[in-house]
Amino acid sequence: MPRQEALEVMWTALFLLCSVEGSCFAFGGPALPNEQQCLMSIPIGVDYAGQTFPNLRVVSYKCVQWGEGV
Repeated sequence: MPRQEALEVMWTALFLLCSVEGSCFAFGGPALPNEQQCLMSIPIGVDYAGQTFPNLRVVSYKCVQWGEGV
């Protein structure tokens, strides 16, 4: 019987940023190998967003799993 290869899965933190006028956009962090590392990257992403987009605020964030069968 042929050996079944493991499914590759990765996680990315996604952030929703909005202005006071209500215009919003999303950006994502780097692909990480597991959910725990993704969750640990969220504070870094929030800090990055605050420094890079000072006129916007993070209104939501979540870790998203990517890969075959997800």
